[in-house]
Amino acid sequence: MSDSLTIRTFPLYGSRLIEASAGTGKTWTIALLYTRLILQHGHEHAFKRALNPEQILVVTFTDAATQELKDRIRARLSDAARCFMADDAQADAELLALRADFTADQWPHCARLLSLAAQAMDQAAVSTIHSWCYRMLREHAFDSGSLFQQTLVTQQRDILAELIRDYWRQHFYTLTPAMAALVQAQFNDPDSVLKAVRPLINKTNTRLSFMGKDLHPASDLRQSLQPFAQNCERLEQLESAARASWLASQTEVEALLDNIRPALHNNSYKEATADDTFSELKNVLLAWANGGDRPRRFERFAEGAWKLKKVGKTVPDAPKHPAFTRIAELLAEETQQQESTAPGVRACVLAHARQWLEQALQQRLQDKAELGFDDLLLQLDRALQGPQGDHLAKQIRHDFPVAMIDEFQDTDPLQYRIFDRIYQLADNRGDAATCDSAIILIGDPKQAIYSFRNADIHTYLQARRATEGRHYNLAVNYRSSNAVVEAVNYVFAQAEHFPAGAFRFKTTAHNPLPFLQVAAKGREEQLMIRGRAAHALNIWLASNAEDETRAL
Repeated sequence: MSDSLTIRTFPLYGSRLIEASAGTGKTWTIALLYTRLILQHGHEHAFKRALNPEQILVVTFTDAATQELKDRIRARLSDAARCFMADDAQADAELLALRADFTADQWPHCARLLSLAAQAMDQAAVSTIHSWCYRMLREHAFDSGSLFQQTLVTQQRDILAELIRDYWRQHFYTLTPAMAALVQAQFNDPDSVLKAVRPLINKTNTRLSFMGKDLHPASDLRQSLQPFAQNCERLEQLESAARASWLASQTEVEALLDNIRPALHNNSYKEATADDTFSELKNVLLAWANGGDRPRRFERFAEGAWKLKKVGKTVPDAPKHPAFTRIAELLAEETQQQESTAPGVRACVLAHARQWLEQALQQRLQDKAELGFDDLLLQLDRALQGPQGDHLAKQIRHDFPVAMIDEFQDTDPLQYRIFDRIYQLADNRGDAATCDSAIILIGDPKQAIYSFRNADIHTYLQARRATEGRHYNLAVNYRSSNAVVEAVNYVFAQAEHFPAGAFRFKTTAHNPLPFLQVAAKGREEQLMIRGRAAHALNIWLASNAEDETRAL
């Protein structure tokens, strides 16, 4: 159950979740709650002691959002200070209502608190989570086990590029030729491995699995790839047979190549256009037969794959020889294995490379007393889960009794675990008289945009369960037109009647993520197209016969 949020009576203690759809005044609400905290407003709903901007933690996700939020809070504090100084005709209804909750003789003191808070916003604890974690590691170096002096490395691209080349040399060069072929079918070079594994590094909620089982890589890549060893042995046997067949009939095979040379298609066999390059091609093929690397475009010499052109008026028959047949069998087996085992090989390599890179990166940064962005969160999380974790969490709560987490839907599991360890969401930490901290989560799962940073809906649902019974929502949209709001409400309300609900999490007994309709109090303008008001929402329903359009 979610209650419509009323600013003046919202409880400023314990753990609470505010769900704010787009356009419902999220930032405006945060600024007003901040104002209430400065004033210690709310009687039985107030926080137990007065706070200043350095004690109210506000976390958002980008530097730009941080600056905008800080400016909006400063402006709201200044507006509130003017409202308390005199009868300000420009003050909005919410500020006048806050002022009415104080006696007139208290107004000068309130105005002073608000004015001082507005002036102190440059020192306010409004920051990104990474900046805040960096600060906590430096200020609590003993409890967190971090160094007093650590350089923050904002760009790790060059470090990772160097490490992945080391990884490639150490682990790929030692593979058998057949295993190397399986791996190389997935990754051409170190850069391709890094591109695939980079999003997985230090991400706690990303698991790699194959055939329904989580992968736990061994220290040696060959050991991790052992499930595919039998496939590799089969490929090695086929390649050995192809090499042996070529060597056993070298003179005969090369004579066939000489005979067919005039018919070899120039685009596919450019080496055949000149004597020296054609001779070099035969030498490369002989080197392969003796155990060397395959020639470029090896598949050109497989039975059934020859590209021939007319000699005179006809295209000659393709050359036939057991060596060409063996090559075709080898390549066919490789193709079949790559299709069936490619996901497993890829997952094994990524799991192994991820583990190796995480350890190598941590060691590299530790040796140089450096920190990366991921390490900021990881180190603070490890400290909070460690033997000094209780003391560290208590100290952070003392420094920041109240935390407001903006854009909470974009929080990943690691970030959530940090805040949950500090503020203990499920416990709610007592009532207004005894609660010594508050955490307010503000977000909307419909607006999640940071899935590439590992934010996921399940973290949001976990927080929703932890704050069960303490959910609030902003019920009025001030940004969109009435028609748009009504159309969106209608579409999602219809989807809510499906067995899985609008967001596909509903069960017969419970819906952990219900759709909450909002009222419209927004723009009166209408989009006009050719003199007619455009529909707020168009839905295209594709059918076998024709496309149908529905307008709302």
